Amino acid sequence: MTAAEIASRTIRTRLLRNIVIMALVAFIAGAAGAALGATLFAAPGDHASSGMHALVHEGLDLSAEQERALDAIEERFAARRREVESELTAANRALADVIAENPDYAPEVGDAVGRVHQVMGELQVATVLHVYEMRAILTEEQAALFDQRVSRALMGAAE
Repeated sequence: MTAAEIASRTIRTRLLRNIVIMALVAFIAGAAGAALGATLFAAPGDHASSGMHALVHEGLDLSAEQERALDAIEERFAARRREVESELTAANRALADVIAENPDYAPEVGDAVGRVHQVMGELQVATVLHVYEMRAILTEEQAALFDQRVSRALMGAAE
C-alpha cells in the first residue's frame, strides 16, 4: 500500500468517525430535547407530574376558568409535541440511513443533520410559544410567580 493510499484511507476513517460522532451528538441532542420537553410538560390529566404542569397548576391559585383554559392549551400543545417528536424520530432515522449509505461525508449527510436541527428548533419554538400561551391567561401576580418558576426550571435544565 502506498503512502497516498494510506493517507487517503486514514482521512476516510477519520471522516467516517467524525460523521458517526456528529450523528450521535445530533441524536443525543434530539433525545435530550425530547426528555426536557417531557420533564417540563406533563401530558394533560397527568397531575402527578412535577413538570411544567405542576408549575402552572400548583400554588398559582387559578380560577376555574383559568383551569379550563389551561387544559385546552395543554391538549393543543401535547398534540403539537407528539407531532414534532414524531418528525424528530423520522429525521434521526433518515440521518442514520444517510450515514449508513455514505462511507464518506456527502451533501446528503449535511442535509440530514440540518433537518434534525430544524426539527429540534421547531420543538423548542413550540415549547416557548406554549409557555407564553399559558402565561397569557394568568393575572399579573400569577404571571410574575410563573416567570420565576419557569426561569428556575430552565436554569436547572441548563446545569
